[in-house]
Amino acid sequence: MLHKVFNRMLRMCEPAWECLIRSLQFCCLFLLCSLLLLSKSQVWGEHQMTVAALQECAQLFLLFGAILPPCLEETLGNGAGSPPGSSKR
Repeated sequence: MLHKVFNRMLRMCEPAWECLIRSLQFCCLFLLCSLLLLSKSQVWGEHQMTVAALQECAQLFLLFGAILPPCLEETLGNGAGSPPGSSKR
């Protein structure tokens, strides 16, 4: 079962692949910013709301990264026939 999921992921169309990669990058960026903000604050709880908002944004981007690529696959109609980088134009 997991093998089928990985094969399907590796054969996504270019826009879906780009959406997945960018959402993971933004998620890592938000988590890194929240970690840096926590490490640089002098008083515990000083930036608590900002850190919580950054972590919620990271979760939002992960959700987008899980939902949007399959929707793009269905909308563009490429299916799972071509690997990333070899789009049919």
